[in-house]
Amino acid sequence: MTTTATPPTRRRLLAAAGAAAPALLGACAAPGGATDNPAAPAAREVTISWVTDWSGGTRAEWIAAALPRFTEENPKIRVRSDNWASGEVGAVALANAAAGTLQDVMLGANDVYLTLVRAGGMQDLTPILKSLRVNMSDVLYVPSTILYNGKQYGMPFQWATAAMVVNKTLFAQAGAPLPDDKTTYPQLLESLKRIARPAEKLYGIRNSATWTAWMPTVWGYGGDRFTADFKKTLLDQPAAVEGLQDYTDLFLRHEVAAPLDEKGAVLGGVAFAAGNVAIDWASSPGPGLDRTIAGKFAWDIMYHPLGTKTAKRAVAVNDQANMPTASAAKNGVLEQATRFAVWCATSKTAQDLVVEIGPSAMPVSRAVLNGPKYLAGPPPGVKALVEMIPSYRDPAIFIGWNEWRDAVTGALTPAFAGKRSVREAAADATRAGDVVLAKIPR
Repeated sequence: MTTTATPPTRRRLLAAAGAAAPALLGACAAPGGATDNPAAPAAREVTISWVTDWSGGTRAEWIAAALPRFTEENPKIRVRSDNWASGEVGAVALANAAAGTLQDVMLGANDVYLTLVRAGGMQDLTPILKSLRVNMSDVLYVPSTILYNGKQYGMPFQWATAAMVVNKTLFAQAGAPLPDDKTTYPQLLESLKRIARPAEKLYGIRNSATWTAWMPTVWGYGGDRFTADFKKTLLDQPAAVEGLQDYTDLFLRHEVAAPLDEKGAVLGGVAFAAGNVAIDWASSPGPGLDRTIAGKFAWDIMYHPLGTKTAKRAVAVNDQANMPTASAAKNGVLEQATRFAVWCATSKTAQDLVVEIGPSAMPVSRAVLNGPKYLAGPPPGVKALVEMIPSYRDPAIFIGWNEWRDAVTGALTPAFAGKRSVREAAADATRAGDVVLAKIPR
């Protein structure tokens, strides 16, 4: 059996997303038949366990509101929500799976599910999804986060678009043109220069060492992270180095980005909600961020700039899927666990709650994503997230993906902090990344 995930291509991602923006932007019928209420309730009453790291804020609000509604619509199934701390998902999931104590459904975390698949800790849902008449074209999903070797192990849920948010008030005060769908990176830089006043701790953009922030610039120069077969890291290639240099110049040469320290932490006190940065990164922002800003300034979602060399937009996305586990099969509740994962992704009830509460995630139901409630905002320009779908880039999850990400981030951060040249850091990142890729089971 092949042991590496088939590298998702842009074409596959667009097909999964509904092929193109016009299809998503058109009138979409609500998911038919089984996807609203996928089958008759099970004959016996059961309680299934679900583990996430949604332990606070708007995400905890969503859980508190959604679980009773699920049981109202599926009276024979109750859901007990468990939590694990952010960052411990991988180790705890593997340990619990080995001990036979993993919950019936788990919120995935990048390559954790692939390791569990190889260890027999996950279940192929394809037969059950077929019996529930689930149509995957009704939802937006990232192929590499749920599909492996032709089998499906989860349903999309925590869709995270690395969105760029803009403080429209700061742009207006500086007399700088607001970015639009035709803005390029060089044009945006000129606006940021008019806004930034580093001596006053006012910055044009709050960048970071996180891959979702610097990869769009690399993609915009025609670079990439690794080869399609996951055998070679590409960050030392000319196009990638050029993009990384451009990104680093925002911190050091142009001084429009808030400085980073050697560990990648952003200068203290600089935050979008505080009103002292014109552009920031946010995960699928909506009502939650709007409540935090509380009317202090006008804000919106902006289109990612067009690539400097490619003239194409590139937007990093990811998803943490809900995944029924082998424990559900062992406990005799696999059908119920799958029904819950399907409900979270496709039911109007669950997806409307995502819109209303705004738990830093986009709706994954196409009907809700294109519905008037979501498109009304806040913010007013949320439609940009839908229109950019053809530019979304699959993270291409493979076994060892988390380790690769951390290794290259650690190597690149000194360059962003001005402690190492970009070329040297890119070479270090490539060597570190290749060490991880060499360990992938083939």
